[in-house]
Amino acid sequence: MKCPLCSINLQCSHIRTHKPKNARNGAQPNKGRCLNRNQIKQSYASATPPLPSILSHPMPSIPVIKGPDADAAYAAAQKVVETHQHLSKWIRPGMTLAQIDAEVARFLESINCRSCFYGYKVPKSPPFPSHACLSVNDCVVHGTAGYRREPLKQGDLLKVDIGVWHGRPNAWIGDAAWTYAIGEPTPAARRLMECGKESLARGVRELRPGNTYLAWARAVQNHVEKECGFFCVRGLGGHGIGRALHTPPYVANVVPTYNGEWPEASKACTPGTLIAVEPMIAVGTGDTYHNSLGRLDDWPVFTKDGSLSVHYEHDILITENGPRNLTEGLETIRDVIE
Repeated sequence: MKCPLCSINLQCSHIRTHKPKNARNGAQPNKGRCLNRNQIKQSYASATPPLPSILSHPMPSIPVIKGPDADAAYAAAQKVVETHQHLSKWIRPGMTLAQIDAEVARFLESINCRSCFYGYKVPKSPPFPSHACLSVNDCVVHGTAGYRREPLKQGDLLKVDIGVWHGRPNAWIGDAAWTYAIGEPTPAARRLMECGKESLARGVRELRPGNTYLAWARAVQNHVEKECGFFCVRGLGGHGIGRALHTPPYVANVVPTYNGEWPEASKACTPGTLIAVEPMIAVGTGDTYHNSLGRLDDWPVFTKDGSLSVHYEHDILITENGPRNLTEGLETIRDVIE
């Protein structure tokens, strides 16, 4: 689907907004607001509705969980952590993404889970063909097992994003990503990795009652761009999860630059909200590109300048007492693969 205003392709399931060409220099959102993914689905279902009716479509409510559901969500999230722990010990230089993806599938089956990424669909895209998102170096997110055939080598940065269904009959989803260095990272790569982990930690601390989601984005962006000199990737962000992979709210990693760019920014952090928050950071630019030809290799999203990138993601349950990290344990995983 293309933005009706500036013809940019909107395909990726994480992509919520981008800044249209005519939204620059202070243009109002009713002249430059692009479609979010829920509105994209609506437009596919009803041909091409007039833009005003799309803009007036009410924002979906944010699911709230508590009690036994919170325990079930924690159990699913911990299966993701367990998978990362296994992969951090199993992966070796010289392996291919196809080999790693096959091991993800095998290991998930061994712990009574299944991938919630495999076969995932968004409009005008083929089903996602892999059990994990495996993204190397300039590939920020959504790398598939087949997009790169070259074996992993010294100096590569591998982003591993795992999503699982766990529990029956009412399965819950866990979804978390971590970045691994293949061999000892260069000082610059290590600094990028530490920036990603620290920005995630700082942002999570802001996800508490009394704050809005804007506090998360401000904490992440300030650390990444002002303190570290890197770039938050634009147009990609976190999301609600639970019994579906993507639910409201959308959680951007950058402060909005014009009215209406990110409506949820001013929403309060409400106890019972379960979200997957995920800074995506690049060395040289926040801009990305990806193919949009309806082929399997359209999924990967790359930094526009080819610079290195990292991706870190936690599942966070907002409680009365503050953020509860359901994917606790990822921080202690060995992230240098030797």
